[in-house]
Amino acid sequence: MPANYQPLSSDITCTGNGEQCSCEKRQRSAYGLWWPHVLFLGFSIGMGVLTALVLRRLDYYALLSSRGTDQILDREGDRLEAVRFHGTFDLNTPFKGPPSLEVKAAWERLVRPGVLAIGEKEWTLAQPQYPDASVEIPVSNQLTHGRRFMATLEVTHQINCLYNLFKLNYLDYFEDAKVLREANVTRDRERVDHCIDILRQKLLCDADTSLVTYNWVQRVGRPVANFNSLHQCRNFERVRSWAETHSYVSSVDIQKPDHVVGLGRYP
Repeated sequence: MPANYQPLSSDITCTGNGEQCSCEKRQRSAYGLWWPHVLFLGFSIGMGVLTALVLRRLDYYALLSSRGTDQILDREGDRLEAVRFHGTFDLNTPFKGPPSLEVKAAWERLVRPGVLAIGEKEWTLAQPQYPDASVEIPVSNQLTHGRRFMATLEVTHQINCLYNLFKLNYLDYFEDAKVLREANVTRDRERVDHCIDILRQKLLCDADTSLVTYNWVQRVGRPVANFNSLHQCRNFERVRSWAETHSYVSSVDIQKPDHVVGLGRYP
């Protein structure tokens, strides 16, 4: 073979004998095999990044929808604040018994307003389970433009449940709770069980990780739990203020429109 032979099908310049040329061809061919791997690796990384961004976006929207009206509260400047709970057993608060007119008023202030008129934006963020059966407030009953839907803040519902449990502890004082219990014990227990399970789900949902520490107390031979723990809390008065601006009170009964089928049973 001539010393400077160049194959027609390759851009490799071969010198010397054919064995050396063959070696250079094999080396170039090995480099060429890397390119598909590099391209595949780049494609995989790109798809991984894209998938992560999409999932992150979906998680964001899931969080956004689960937080519902929290988004509106946040935009109005609502932030978490450090609050130390009052957990001492014999410490009097406006919400502890024995019941009185003042205690009753304190509880009933917490559960107002009960019914709200929310806009379509808040309604969409709430992701209602049965949107086609949602109660829309008639235009004639609205004070503002745009679609409005009937709603209640979950915190109002949860506090109302807690208030019902408080009443059960003092049936002799709360005549309304006593009448409900005596009229239909089974039905009333269902109502109470509903409240207990709602609060259970809420507590598990929040999974409060604030720590209860322990103290030594004189003349007590065991560690004593200190329930006056520090928590991160939303400002409840700001929440109430937002609810007050969306309170719905109407002397006109809302009738189901003819085009709404409605649910076959209680949700």
